[in-house]
Amino acid sequence: MTNLFSDSKNRPRNPIKIDNIPFSATRDFYFFLMELTWPRLFLLILACFFMINIIFGSLFFIDPLALSTNDKSWWNHFFFSVQTFSTIGYGTISPISFYANILVSIEAALGLISSAMITGIVFAKFSRPKARILFSKPLLINNHNSKRVLSLRVGNSRANDLVDTNLTITVLIEEKSEEGVYLRRMKDLKLERSRSPFFSLSWTIFHIIDETSPLYNLIDTRADSSVIAFTALLIGHDGTYSQTIYGKHTYYPDDLIYDKYFVDVIEIKPDGSLIVDYNKFHQVQ
Repeated sequence: MTNLFSDSKNRPRNPIKIDNIPFSATRDFYFFLMELTWPRLFLLILACFFMINIIFGSLFFIDPLALSTNDKSWWNHFFFSVQTFSTIGYGTISPISFYANILVSIEAALGLISSAMITGIVFAKFSRPKARILFSKPLLINNHNSKRVLSLRVGNSRANDLVDTNLTITVLIEEKSEEGVYLRRMKDLKLERSRSPFFSLSWTIFHIIDETSPLYNLIDTRADSSVIAFTALLIGHDGTYSQTIYGKHTYYPDDLIYDKYFVDVIEIKPDGSLIVDYNKFHQVQ
């Protein structure tokens, strides 16, 4: 069967790119930190730690009579700054001059504020719930109960209960108005079943391609399509976290496979237990 999207090979894998975004570091700094990966966050914390102590160590080093020590090297002042910033205070070195005491007061306050901020960010990232939702790699177009359907499969890799789970599929289509203006419109695809009271194993989703479907004419005529992408969004209440979580996946024209069916991933054992084999999750036959 011919591909529904005859020009899909000429399209980039991810056609949606954003450029010239207005960005303010002061307003979006928390978002920036939350989006950082753990390794990058720890590297940023270490970089800020050393930068602050280098600055204060250099400020202490400016005044030869700032500290009660005979070692006037820069490194000695740097390590005193580390002790002050982290509120360790071994007691072997102390500030003498008024200038040094002012610096110690500022750095100690900065250290307390930094510790509180780092603790809050780390806890917020660590406690943030994350879904482990699997979406099938292919998006299938086949027959189901003698009807032409678009289908995909979703699974819960944690196997815990997701309560009141809802799934939606949206298609992004490029259209041309009567005035010749090109618009990209998002249209919802009506699903055979879009809600599941409990979702813990595997769920196959069907969209019937009938006269009311945005895909009906495309399937019927095999014409060159203006469809850009499909987006599947699953939202549910996680019983373990007691919070609402979501998972999403974007499909592109190259992900479409025609007249194939998903391999069954659920096996019933003699004792009545269910086994879900996720090695077969993306397989079709």
